Amino acid sequence: MNETIKLLQSHGSVRNFSPYTLTKDELLAIIDSAKQAPSWMNFQSYNLFVLQGTDKEAFADVLLTNPNNKNNARFIKEASAFILFTTDFSKVNSLLEQELDFTDESEPLLISSMDAALAVQNTVVAAESLGFSTVVVGAIRNVADKVIQHLNLPNYAMPLAGVAIGKGSVEKNIKPRMPHNLNVFHGKYDNAQFTKEDILKYGQETADFGKSIGYDAIPWDQKIAKFYQDKNYASTTNDILKQQKLK
Repeated sequence: MNETIKLLQSHGSVRNFSPYTLTKDELLAIIDSAKQAPSWMNFQSYNLFVLQGTDKEAFADVLLTNPNNKNNARFIKEASAFILFTTDFSKVNSLLEQELDFTDESEPLLISSMDAALAVQNTVVAAESLGFSTVVVGAIRNVADKVIQHLNLPNYAMPLAGVAIGKGSVEKNIKPRMPHNLNVFHGKYDNAQFTKEDILKYGQETADFGKSIGYDAIPWDQKIAKFYQDKNYASTTNDILKQQKLK
């Protein structure tokens, strides 16, 4: 097994960091790697915001306006850098005689989100290849309106997710992933490939894992079902997408 595959298969998020300042070369290597991710038509319909020092502190304080972001703000402040990714169609809009109209459209946002997600993954892989720990943060969308104002984002830009990077001060824990029969299909979807019991078995495996590291011991199936039943995701996303002319 080569080193790249070993790195990919040993990923685990870390949310505690020791003081460390990234060198210019380290930061540039991570940024250049992020931007080299695949992009539809080489559109690169996203922006990167590199936050360090007081900029990072101020951004974390914005997150704290929502109590649910308390832990996210803590480890972002501890991290050496936080790289935030947003959509961005403002550049192409500035080239057009008639303003972009994404009303009731989904594809533009999917394209931009996919571009950004690939760049996020490259960021994680590049940072971890240099010996750093990472964690991806999507909960910034809980305060998307405040992030937009804080960063002075133009229309057609929406904060998506970011990566906290630093020297981990704790060991990473590699969470168990679904067995292949639950989500790997060859040729066509086959609902005979797994049973409800298989899902529950995986849920118990995640609960046992959580308990073993002193974390919550709620099975995956219960946690995810409750999340969507209670609609615990950012409730203002639709309104903000319309505000930013992305929907």
